[in-house]
Amino acid sequence: AASGMTEAFGKVGTAIGDVLTGLVSYGAEQARLAQEEQDRLKMLDGSTIEGAKARAAVERQYAIRSAADRVSGYATMTNAAKSMFSEHSRIYKGLQAAEMTFRAVQLAMSITSMVQNSAEMAVTVANAAVKASAEGAVGVAKQSQLPFPANIAAMAATAAALVGIGVAILGGGGGSTNTLPKANEGTGTVLGDTDAKSESIQRSIDMLGEINDATLGVSRGMLSSLRSIESSLGGLSTLLVRAGNIDASGGVNEGFKTDAVGSMLSKIPVIGGLLGSLFGSKTTVVASGLYGDSQSVGDILSGGFDASYYSDVEKKKKLFGLTTSTKYSTSLTGADAGIEDQFTLLLRQFYDTIGAAAAPLGQSLAAVQDRLLGFTVDIGKIDLKGLTGTEIQEKLEAVFGAAADGMAEAAIPGLSRFQQVGEGAFETLVRVASTVEQVDAVFQKLGVTSGTMGVDIDMAVAGLFDSVSDFTSAADSYFQAFYSDAEQAAAQTAQMGRAFAGLGVAMPETLAGYRALVDAQDLSTAAGQQMYATLIQLAPAFADLKGSLDGAASAAAIVREREDLQKQLLDLAGDTAAIRAAELAKIDPSNRPLQEQVWAVQDAQEAAKAAEQLRDAWKGVGDSIMDEVKRIRGLTDAAGDNSFASLMGQFNAANSAARAGDMDAAKNLPQLSKSLLDAATLAATSRQELDRVQAETAAMLEATYGAIDGLGGADAVDGAIPAALTAATSDASGSTSPTADLVSEVKALREEVAMLRADTNSGNATIAGNTGRIDRRLEAVTAPNGGEAISVTGVAA
Repeated sequence: AASGMTEAFGKVGTAIGDVLTGLVSYGAEQARLAQEEQDRLKMLDGSTIEGAKARAAVERQYAIRSAADRVSGYATMTNAAKSMFSEHSRIYKGLQAAEMTFRAVQLAMSITSMVQNSAEMAVTVANAAVKASAEGAVGVAKQSQLPFPANIAAMAATAAALVGIGVAILGGGGGSTNTLPKANEGTGTVLGDTDAKSESIQRSIDMLGEINDATLGVSRGMLSSLRSIESSLGGLSTLLVRAGNIDASGGVNEGFKTDAVGSMLSKIPVIGGLLGSLFGSKTTVVASGLYGDSQSVGDILSGGFDASYYSDVEKKKKLFGLTTSTKYSTSLTGADAGIEDQFTLLLRQFYDTIGAAAAPLGQSLAAVQDRLLGFTVDIGKIDLKGLTGTEIQEKLEAVFGAAADGMAEAAIPGLSRFQQVGEGAFETLVRVASTVEQVDAVFQKLGVTSGTMGVDIDMAVAGLFDSVSDFTSAADSYFQAFYSDAEQAAAQTAQMGRAFAGLGVAMPETLAGYRALVDAQDLSTAAGQQMYATLIQLAPAFADLKGSLDGAASAAAIVREREDLQKQLLDLAGDTAAIRAAELAKIDPSNRPLQEQVWAVQDAQEAAKAAEQLRDAWKGVGDSIMDEVKRIRGLTDAAGDNSFASLMGQFNAANSAARAGDMDAAKNLPQLSKSLLDAATLAATSRQELDRVQAETAAMLEATYGAIDGLGGADAVDGAIPAALTAATSDASGSTSPTADLVSEVKALREEVAMLRADTNSGNATIAGNTGRIDRRLEAVTAPNGGEAISVTGVAA
């Protein structure tokens, strides 16, 4: 029909025929797709989850294919319709733009359909792999026979589907493997885990940091070197971060670049950009950072490390939007001199640290250094692309840690027999060297041997304890308990001497000399700084040693002594606040409130005690006053044994007992008599009363003496004291006995009674005279005697 219309109507008939043909083809294709969809759905079991998912995928796929066919039909009919008009007409250009839009939409939908149908295509091609490989190019070629630009879209879709399932259509494949050397991650040196990154640097620092004996020169030196290495790595990381992107991509143009075909297609309006991106090449920097080629340690130490910046570049070529080849290359540029210097410094420090371990391990330093100088360091690539500052430093520590592991293993033959799982060789070197030095120091202090016992023996002894620090602690306890002060001082002096010998200076003899040595160091030089730091570390041990040798207090004891003296001074000044402030400063801040509460309770208790003491003092004063009142009033001990009445009773009882023959009672009479008369002196209200008491007491004693004299066989009281009584008054030692006291008291009383009698007679005579005068006066005035009578007249009240 279309052919007939062309013959009948010419160009217009041809256009109409093409439209009709497009409509018929569209209907037939829609029917075919519908039937194909139904056939595929019948093959899937929708009752299972997997089957339901598969049916849904098929339905989506055919919906896209149907829509794409519909858009393709629109484009075909639009193409046919525009031929009815002049190419320069406005209607022609409008239909052409519409067709191009339809083709762009068709391209997108075809690619989507290709992706979803790739699994089916893969199965189909797998069943006829040889045929597909031969016909792949033919299929693309057939698509090129379609009208432009539909032929481009069809070719791209077909080629994408085939390449996606592995069919080579351009003779050689769609890509290549990256064969560039891999970046250095610092792995491969840890025993038992080839993928683990080396941590030898940090773990060695941690290990040596636990050693608190400053006289161990090798361990101290290795720790100092490792801390310098850590600092250098930090400095290198800082340089890299401040430098920004470390790469060699200055001459690399990243991104997509169209080729000649792509450039031509990109000029097509509306879809030119999409079509142009299907042809060309894409360049990407996939890695960048620092690079170091293989170099011997000897060359590095003599001429410096040769470092570069590098960039690994990936270049993909695309045809019909597909990658047809991938190539990799590395770009290099010279690194900054400061970075190269840091690399050189780090490797030199590893060289020095490993050399320092030679002596404890019984190795020749010259032989170790020769092996190190011949060792080849292969840093390779250090990929820093996209890393943060912290991540950069961590990577550098792993890379240089692995390099140090290789250097240590090459320098010390047989080191591997001591390596433990999870260790790098450099960490093993540090652990073994420090252990041997500590064990040898203990052996030398105990006098086991003048030299080392050997690495294997040292490690075996240390292995009998949980750690080498446990061994040294146990040995120190034994040394303190079983060695004399002189032996300890001699061993410590020898140990300190070896430490100074390692420093290359003579050991000072005094604390003042030591201080002068410290002050003499030139801190403007690296050597002076190192010596200064070492002397500061050794200072406490040296001060303690000199203190034990000279009998002087250690520096710490001097400080404590000063603190004690200051406290005594504050005590004398009564400055409790200052004392407590000093004590509070020594207490952890979290415990200070509790200490202040303790002081508050103590202050309250002291105040209560002071108040009680004050009350007791006043009570004592009051009691003394009342005692004096009682004494004055003669009431002393009224209820006790010292009152006048009580003493009188005791005196009477003793007299009675003495007269009855109780010698002990007789012995007590003199003291009782004295006490009684003292009490009478206080209690008497007049002289006459006191005289009466004294007379009665004397009389009673005389009577008792008479009874005692009769008991002794004497014939007369007035005669001399019988010899027997006199003998009885003295003891064997010639001392006067209580009976002699009684005799003396009786004699004294007799003399006093005689005096009292004389006084009484004299008094009585006076009284008699006075009485006579009074009597005569009365006689003179009384009426019966003719005197002037005295009369008394009552007066009314």
